[in-house]
Formats: sequence, C-alpha cells, structure tokens
Amino acid sequence: MESRKAPINTSDTDPLQFLVASAALGGSSAIDTQSKQGQRSFVASDTLPTDMSLEAKEALESSGVVFHGVVPNDLLFQYCTFPPGWRKVQDNMYWSNLLDQYNRTRASIFYKAAFYDRSSHLNVVCRYKVTYDTDNNIVVGTVLDGKKILYKTEGIPIVEGNRRDAVDTVYESAKAWATEHFPKWNEAGAYWDAPSIEEEASGSVLVPDNVTDAVPTSHVGNMDPVMFANTVAALFADRRGGECVIC
Repeated sequence: MESRKAPINTSDTDPLQFLVASAALGGSSAIDTQSKQGQRSFVASDTLPTDMSLEAKEALESSGVVFHGVVPNDLLFQYCTFPPGWRKVQDNMYWSNLLDQYNRTRASIFYKAAFYDRSSHLNVVCRYKVTYDTDNNIVVGTVLDGKKILYKTEGIPIVEGNRRDAVDTVYESAKAWATEHFPKWNEAGAYWDAPSIEEEASGSVLVPDNVTDAVPTSHVGNMDPVMFANTVAALFADRRGGECVIC
C-alpha cells in the first residue's frame, strides 16, 4: 500500500505541555509557533481539507487530483494524490496555495493549527478573474489570467458621489468582455487545459473563444509564432474600444 503523509494533528496537544511552552515563549508566541509548525506540516503532507464545496472537488478531480478518503482520526483532512508538478506552497501561518505544474494557483487553503480552535477549508480559483483597479482617482476594469492582464477598459475619473457608478460601469464592461471571450470564466474547472502565454515555449498565445474564427484554421498551424501572436493581438485591440495588453 502506498504510504501517504498526514499533517500533525495538533488537537492531540497536551494542554499542560502547551502551558509550559506558553510560560517560556509567551502565550501568543506559543500559539504562533504551533500555527506555523502546523502549516508547514500540512504543506508537506499528501492531503487537502475535507471542507470544500462539491464544485471545488469536481474541478480538482477534472484536473487529475485523486481523493483517497479521510485521514484516520483526523476528520479535517483527506488523503490525495496530485498530478505531476502540483504542490502546496505556504503563504503565511494560516494560508497556503495549491499550485499546478505551471505555477498557476488552483486553490487557496486556510488552516488554523492552534489546538484549541483547529479548522481548515479550501476554495478553488477560477482561471480568469474580472476585477477593477483605482489609480490617481481613475478606475479601470480588468480581466486577468492569473496575474497577467488580458484586457483593460477605458478609465473613468472618480469624482465626488460617482465612485459606485464608476466601479459598476468598468466592472460590467470587463465582465462583458470576459463573457464574450471566455463564456465559462466564472467556472472553477474551465479553461485550465489551455496554457497561458508564459507557458507556451513556442511563443504562441492563448486564443479565447470566438477569436480563432477570425483566423483561418488552415493557416494557424503553419503560421510563424510571432506572426500568429501579432494577428491575435490585433484582433484583441479592435474589440470593444478598450486597450488590449495580451502581448
């Protein structure tokens, strides 16, 4: 039987021993130390939290994660086998991220290891994100692929009393662009099979839905990668009057 590693179950902590450690380190320092050790133990384990939505579990399974059941004597976690290259990376004493082979964040994971209030849960991440940003009182809507900006709306100046309307306007504009090109952008399991720009060693780029139809399919396979990237960039730049920054 394959050996799998489980996190340290901090709920087994002896309160008297912890009291001694608290006296030596200080109460908050002892708790922080246990939380950090617990987080490191979880990141190094072959587990994920049992507390996740059905959508999250199905999205991970569709990408190759295999679930093997709850860890004996620890209902907080379940054993998993991850696809090659996948790993967990600690963010801080409470949070870690599940990364795939391309270093893309697939899920964010909370784990509080303090023995008296131990809890954990997982939230999957959609590949594409619609958001907005404000700089010098100008609000701009954006569509992101991880940290890469695919699309930016035209900026709207924020003046007294119009902030909510300005944010709603750019957000809805960015959302419309994402929906046009990635109809399932807000579904956690969608589009992960397509590599991003940085992942394409050949220099070609990701082509969203409804864009490849503008490029003759018979020409794409034989097209020089640089020419192909420029062609797609030109198509993006013509869309909706916004600024395309895909390349």
